[in-house]
Amino acid sequence: ATLRIRPAAQKSLAEMDSAVAKAARESAAPDAEKKGWLRVEIPIESVERTARTLLALGADVEVLGPAALRARVAALAKEIAKRYQPI
Repeated sequence: ATLRIRPAAQKSLAEMDSAVAKAARESAAPDAEKKGWLRVEIPIESVERTARTLLALGADVEVLGPAALRARVAALAKEIAKRYQPI
């Protein structure tokens, strides 16, 4: 998966899984479109598991691809936001 992350999120990625940490570390490069952010590539086992894991990073991560993962993260985020509307 291709991600755009804030540098602080790199530590959180490192705590997720050794393969993810290694891939993120080795692929990290400044993002050309968003100053101060990094672009990284990580392996994914499944769209669902990766989406739920990445949600833990909150606003410090943006999924750029694959499209299915981006869509799933967006759907879960909408579901969460809906649940936390004022009662």
